[in-house]
Amino acid sequence: MAIYALTIFISSFLLFQVEPIIAKYILPWFGGGPAVWTTCMLFFQVVLLCGYSYAHFTSLAGRARQGYIHIAMLLCAVPFLPISPSPEIWKPGPEDAPIGKILLLLLANIGMPFLVLSATAPLLQHWFIREFPNKSPYRLYALSNFASLLALLSYPFVVEPRLTLNRQVDLWSWGFVAYMCCCIWCALSPAVIAWFHTNKWISNGTVFPESAWKVSQPENKRIPLSTLLAWLLLSACGSAILLATTNQLCQEVAVIPFLWVLPLALYLLTFILCFNSDKIYNRLFWGTLLALSVGFVCRILHLGLNVNLSVQILAYLAVLVACCMTCHGELVRSRPDPSQLTVYYLLISAGGVLGGVFVALIAPLMFRGFWEFQIALTCTCLVIFWVWLRDHVFTTVPKLIPLILVIGLVLLLDFTFRNIRDAYNPNILTSSRNFYGVLRVIRDNDGENEYLALMHGQVNHGIQYVSPNWRQNMATTYYDAESGAGLALRFHPKHVTSVAGSSGLRVGVIGLGIGTLASYGRRGDTFRFYEINPDVIKLAGNYFSFLSRSAADVQIVPGDARISLEHELINGNPQQFDVLFVDAFTSDAIPVHLLTRDCFELYKQHLAPDGILLVNISNRFLNLLPIVRLNGDAIGLQTRLIAAQGHLEVGSIPSEWVILTSNSSFLDHPEVKKSLSFMPDNAAINRPWTDNFASLWQVVK
Repeated sequence: MAIYALTIFISSFLLFQVEPIIAKYILPWFGGGPAVWTTCMLFFQVVLLCGYSYAHFTSLAGRARQGYIHIAMLLCAVPFLPISPSPEIWKPGPEDAPIGKILLLLLANIGMPFLVLSATAPLLQHWFIREFPNKSPYRLYALSNFASLLALLSYPFVVEPRLTLNRQVDLWSWGFVAYMCCCIWCALSPAVIAWFHTNKWISNGTVFPESAWKVSQPENKRIPLSTLLAWLLLSACGSAILLATTNQLCQEVAVIPFLWVLPLALYLLTFILCFNSDKIYNRLFWGTLLALSVGFVCRILHLGLNVNLSVQILAYLAVLVACCMTCHGELVRSRPDPSQLTVYYLLISAGGVLGGVFVALIAPLMFRGFWEFQIALTCTCLVIFWVWLRDHVFTTVPKLIPLILVIGLVLLLDFTFRNIRDAYNPNILTSSRNFYGVLRVIRDNDGENEYLALMHGQVNHGIQYVSPNWRQNMATTYYDAESGAGLALRFHPKHVTSVAGSSGLRVGVIGLGIGTLASYGRRGDTFRFYEINPDVIKLAGNYFSFLSRSAADVQIVPGDARISLEHELINGNPQQFDVLFVDAFTSDAIPVHLLTRDCFELYKQHLAPDGILLVNISNRFLNLLPIVRLNGDAIGLQTRLIAAQGHLEVGSIPSEWVILTSNSSFLDHPEVKKSLSFMPDNAAINRPWTDNFASLWQVVK
């Protein structure tokens, strides 16, 4: 028995360790947005379904044949080790479809190892009940989920802060070899036992006698169609709310393993609790909590940016736990005889894929806004209501439950329909959604003057006044004249001492927004914008005029900025920027791969000898100053901070820009010197981020 438990534990641990490892590995190649994790999760769910299908259909074969087949599958996974994808092959180009590229990359690099790992739990449980027919296999399922939870929680707290990505890949590969040895032992254990009993390996011309592998099985009973449908829908709702919650968190904070694994860990914890004991899930308690958490999260969504980060996270995670406990509790209540567990797990896995397909594929194509979170919540309440009606729950429990559920459902439906209706508000001139998120152009006013704004999620990425005419070319938001960006462009020595016929300023900008910085352009200047989101490029050109009104030569480079800068350097075309801005955000989330020491070394190679590098670190939740300062020290540049208060009456908002340069003429300019802010000591953080190491625990405010 112990070998089964050990093998299942190792396989589940490896299965859920490889998910954040491979996702973090490829995150920088696809813009660092939350959709990278969602797409990875879709792949994991689809392959998990394939693994469960493989376990189900091989269970129809004889025990010996199953062992042979699985050993062959294990050997087929060996060529995939180590699991690190090649950047030369898999880094995308500007024209590559990110979802298709990610799915193909994952299939080619971890497809077979992930498949055999995902099949392990149901397959070994099937073998277990044939060898130990009087013992329940569902405790092994709880053990599997415990190992998965341990893997997830250990990653952001133990693995990520201490090990580089390359080291993580190496250790994972050795762990897979250990798993293979345990799994082969399980596959051969009946034959080994038979050998000990008969002292021979060969019987009737076969290497492992089939008779030694056979155990009588109970007769299968037909499962009602409504039960099969309930398994599918309950699992789909749990999966959809998991992914939608993760998206909701990541798009407003940062795309980091902690915010990937925390919802997934809670999701698995509900599986563990429900499958480990029938006493954990109480319909009255969890039904009440579900309705209350739905009302709580509706209020949080309504208040938006006015809510503290910890309260937002608490609200999202509370409703996630309530939904998953209710769905998984109902799954456990309706679980079948152990002889039918492969069908049961197969439908649970299929439901997980349905939820993943809805969030990762269908929602971005069908919806103009980010509505899948509300829709997943609504569907969960409706499915729970249907299951309880089917089971006649409302006739056996206090009438408080249906009342609370109906109240919660009405609140959620009202909020969902109101949210969808608001997306068609006449003040919203257009909206678009793609792999990189939801963008809206809205018309608003500050009480006196009308302006257009580009919104990404709840975050404003630039405004331009419509009237009066003199305001139309005025820099706003993070880029006003008193900000670090405005000071760098106004008082760069080339602009201060420029005379007729002198060369203009060469400016690079990572992150287009609405092109506000182009308003500082003068004749002879070149402004080169790098932008990964094609919809941003389209909206900036069609609805805003900063780019078209600029006196500078404006260039736009589509695709991920880091990949584009690397290609320019490889092709012998360093840009020699006088000023380079790093101003890329996905909603309010930061792309970590643009803040590593390796990337700052790339920036320096594209700077002119006296060039100025500016990094926008304005963020509600993260203190990025220590990391940027360490990077500045690493590349030999002086670091200064300019924190501007902004003036709402002219459309500017508080901003924090870090300046990295060796240009003493610029730093000594009186207007710049008087704007410099105090820089606190960052001795507590002494390890810079690299492409192989980054941990946001260091910088959470």
